[in-house]
Amino acid sequence: MQQAAVDPAVMRRAWLVLVVVSLASFQTAMSLSIIFVVYADLKESFPNASEAELSWVINSFTIVGAATLVICGVLGERWGRRRTLMAGIAVFTLASAGAALAPSTGVLIVARALQGFGTSLSLPMGAAIVIEAFPVARRGTGVGAWSANGAVAAAMGPSVGALLVHVGDWRWAFWLNVPFGVVALAFIGKVIQEHRNPQTPELPDRLGALMVLAGVGGVVFALVQSREWSWADPVVLAALIGGPLVLGLLAWRSMRHRLPVIDPRLFQFKSFRLGNYGMLVFSIAFFGHQLVGVNYLTIVWELTIFEAGMLLTPVFVFTGLLSALSGRWADRWGPARFVVAGSLMWTGGAWCGSGPPWAARRILWPGFSA
Repeated sequence: MQQAAVDPAVMRRAWLVLVVVSLASFQTAMSLSIIFVVYADLKESFPNASEAELSWVINSFTIVGAATLVICGVLGERWGRRRTLMAGIAVFTLASAGAALAPSTGVLIVARALQGFGTSLSLPMGAAIVIEAFPVARRGTGVGAWSANGAVAAAMGPSVGALLVHVGDWRWAFWLNVPFGVVALAFIGKVIQEHRNPQTPELPDRLGALMVLAGVGGVVFALVQSREWSWADPVVLAALIGGPLVLGLLAWRSMRHRLPVIDPRLFQFKSFRLGNYGMLVFSIAFFGHQLVGVNYLTIVWELTIFEAGMLLTPVFVFTGLLSALSGRWADRWGPARFVVAGSLMWTGGAWCGSGPPWAARRILWPGFSA
């Protein structure tokens, strides 16, 4: 079927918008993967900090981002997409500078939480701006290119982080975000036009957003601190019981609220329900493996951070490449066989990871002698 003709001038502008928006999404996507590599160097910079305390450098970003994403998307439609995108980039960039200058883990954790909030402001607006810029006939191409940009950034994170730690320290991983943010802000103001929703959508359940933050934060807090404080600690027990209780109340509230922060009606669709369950299991395994993997490579195998970063890079590279193709393959042959194949490949990769460290070095440098 022949596609409808599209004005070349419209496409040129659409690609220009995509490039500018991609500058902003590039820094956030890279931050998701680069933190796993620099985490090992963080422990050396803050030797008195416990594993539980350092883990909040990662957790604060994801928890705040998850709790504020929906509300920030609606706020963007009220305030204006360009204004909200620029605000998100500014918050993320300033928070990155604050993280790079952090004198303590407490300051670093707060800076990472602000990075998560900045991402919630910029991410949905970037996607909306790209979708609006491309004509309907080319919209899939635009969204695919924007998604590929994030995959490339995530793929570069481990190797770039390893290189930065090799020539400097973990602070350079945060300083790297600053020029991206400054350049993105300069071009967004000139290239992207403002857009507001004429109907001014209402804000979703704000108390529900706080309940997401409290519930997820409580569960994570209990799991993280239990090793240091023990499961019998009253604070850990309160968080372990209170977190799921708050999430249960959130589910009850969402079924009755007019504008829930998480719409339970979506789970009536089997594809949405199974897709989210699958992504939950995958995310726990994938991101947990990245954090544990760096520690395993640097502590058990005694590799350098640079070597560990190089070994992690293929994981993100092939994830980005295959994600662009797996959708087409699943449509043609069905998703079930790809779930099985992916699980077997993941298990095989974990088994290979139990090999001797000299094998890893020989992969990186064929001339290496054990």
